[in-house]
Amino acid sequence: MPEKERQDYIESSPVNRAKQQNLKQRLRDHGCHITEYQQPIDLKALVLKQLWERIDQDFPDTITREQREDFEHDAFAFSRQSVYIKRQADFERLSQHATSDEPPLIIVGESGGGKSALLANWANEYRQAHPDELVFWHFCGSSPGSTDPIALLRRIMATLKSRVFASTQHSGFISKSAGAFRKRLSTARGAPFSRECFESVMGGTLGTA
Repeated sequence: MPEKERQDYIESSPVNRAKQQNLKQRLRDHGCHITEYQQPIDLKALVLKQLWERIDQDFPDTITREQREDFEHDAFAFSRQSVYIKRQADFERLSQHATSDEPPLIIVGESGGGKSALLANWANEYRQAHPDELVFWHFCGSSPGSTDPIALLRRIMATLKSRVFASTQHSGFISKSAGAFRKRLSTARGAPFSRECFESVMGGTLGTA
């Protein structure tokens, strides 16, 4: 860039320059990823490179059916998290249940009353507060196959296989039998960091394992 044009982008005030340098240093100290560049064209190349890397990560060419289903449920949950007024008492009740040995907790209410939003927002907060625990969600209506109970069982078993039983061999894991699901869930009950939060076909349901 010609020096004459470059001057238009340089802060002339010593006080403001000091503030800029202080802000940059604070960002570096905070651990933010910072990449230096000299010209606007360099910034364009950096932005495009990172943008395509993120697109390839979130939307791979070889996405599987299971990954597509997970994406549908994640997108559904995210759509319920953008605008939400939290009731602390409800969150505390759900968190208390998730760490207890109580029977399954069923949340009931009129259609459109906020059951899905409550579970989506609580589960997201719980997941962030307990990164070592497995939080599984399933929202009926989020995908074409979301109301199929067998598909739900398959999805839970596949998640348990990849997260809880990843270090062991289990032949014929994906089974059509609900009995196989109960067996796997019973086995997972003794494994650390396992929690399941899902919305059942009949309404909002929170379960722990």
